[in-house]
Amino acid sequence: MINITEKEIMKNWQGDISEPVVSICCITYNHEQYISEAINSFLMQETDFPFEVVIGEDCSTDNTRKIVEKYKEMYPNIIKLIVSENNVGMQANGQRTMEACIGEYMALCEGDDYWTDKKKLQIQIDEMRKYSNISLSFHLSSTINNLNIQIQPKLQKRNRFYSVEEIITGDFHLVQTNTIVIKKEKIDSLNFDLLSESPVGDVWLRINAAIPNGALFINKTMSTYRIQSENSWSSSMQEDNKFMKFISQMMQSIDDFDQYWEFKYTKEF
Repeated sequence: MINITEKEIMKNWQGDISEPVVSICCITYNHEQYISEAINSFLMQETDFPFEVVIGEDCSTDNTRKIVEKYKEMYPNIIKLIVSENNVGMQANGQRTMEACIGEYMALCEGDDYWTDKKKLQIQIDEMRKYSNISLSFHLSSTINNLNIQIQPKLQKRNRFYSVEEIITGDFHLVQTNTIVIKKEKIDSLNFDLLSESPVGDVWLRINAAIPNGALFINKTMSTYRIQSENSWSSSMQEDNKFMKFISQMMQSIDDFDQYWEFKYTKEF
């Protein structure tokens, strides 16, 4: 548990705390080993604007819910907890958690990842406010494996813009989910029916947010992504049958979204 009070977190906030500028969207399931590190990294953020932490807890079979409920008790004006009596699955949990976010912007981080820079949100919002036509920003993320070996990414020369085409055709890990800040209006405009049928949702979130003007890349490492952690997507893909099912579903999802965007990006897909 982080050693900071709710009052200390909110001391520099300007504006109505009931109208957060940023909603931190976090989905979690069986992340008992990791969830405290994730939430602590949200609460350490130093901003001059209000933010909320919206956690979708999907009926974990370990102590994840007890942990997030304790945080909710300690930070009642910051943390919003979404729960249910039955497991709804990753996609449905993601949708209901995003729909509960009320900020102008939404920052994403799953419960087994975490942020490493206390100025992350302030930096991204300050930069995005310079470019009113940009709805997506992202930055570099280090990776850490199940042996606790951490790998730092190579910095680029400077901040830059990526086109929609570059976001689509870039390496699958070009835009890590835990680095994203998106204008909430771009989330609300997305077809959640298509999203729910896809094996992964973050790919379509970032592409939709990048249309039509691209995305802002910030040349700074401000988060860590866990590879092959327990109950993670990367860990589940180690099984051949699951990976082949993923490929089949992903191909169908590409066709669906290609049609949804009126075949403007067929070449890139």
